[in-house]
Amino acid sequence: MRVIKRMVHSLPIRTKIWIGFGLVLTVLMLVSGLTLFNLQGVQGGVSEVVKERQPTVMLSKELAARLQQAASSMGFFLLSKEADHKSAYQKELTEADKAIAALQALPAVQNHPPSRTLVEKIGSNVKKFRGLEPKLFKTADSFVDNFPGLAYASEQLYPINRTLDHLVSEMISSEMEQDASAERKQLLADISNLRYIWSNVMRGVRAYLAFRSESGAKEMERFVGQTDELIKKIAAYDDLLSFEQAYAVEQFQEEFANFQKKYKNILTIHGGEQWRTDAWLVRSELGPLFSAI
Repeated sequence: MRVIKRMVHSLPIRTKIWIGFGLVLTVLMLVSGLTLFNLQGVQGGVSEVVKERQPTVMLSKELAARLQQAASSMGFFLLSKEADHKSAYQKELTEADKAIAALQALPAVQNHPPSRTLVEKIGSNVKKFRGLEPKLFKTADSFVDNFPGLAYASEQLYPINRTLDHLVSEMISSEMEQDASAERKQLLADISNLRYIWSNVMRGVRAYLAFRSESGAKEMERFVGQTDELIKKIAAYDDLLSFEQAYAVEQFQEEFANFQKKYKNILTIHGGEQWRTDAWLVRSELGPLFSAI
């Protein structure tokens, strides 16, 4: 150290000044170099955010908004059946498809396997989402398709009802041609009561289809029981019945037995989870699928 000090002291002042300038310039160059290096790092980070991360985030938000709006429009369409909501749903889902395609094309997604897998899953679920459209649109356009209980009643129960109404009318018409007696008056009263009780059965069916109430189902079952008792009572008149009445009673018993087998299906269909098709599809398929997306 002493040797160095002696050498420094022996140097001319001009040389010392130049050495000092050299040291200062060296420090400045080091500081400038470090600053430039850090700025390049910041620039690279900003460039990554602006060119890769930010577009990914913005497209992801846009996709979420499009899907949310599509689901809302579908809900409004199912409730209102208005074509404007259907068009809005289709438009939003089309824009969602475009957002998915744009996301898949981004380097930030392509070069990041987990992100790429997520976007692929979203695209696959959106396709499944679209796959439910035909069912949802069909139920929205058809009241009967949307309420399977109504369809079953229309196809299975109402034809039986028309047949039974006709048979009771034939019994009454035939009785009008018979000579009046105390027994025949009672027979006519029982047949008329049968018509009244049977009409209550069908009113009960329609009321249950309208309100799905447990009390309505019990009331319907009570009238079915009364109908069964009355037709047995009328059949017991036996020889007092005219040929037309005896045939009508026999046919009534056969058709009524068929009705008894089928009417309980209404309670199963209309009382179950799938009593309304569009609501069931939303709850069981559309909702979970949308949550996954």
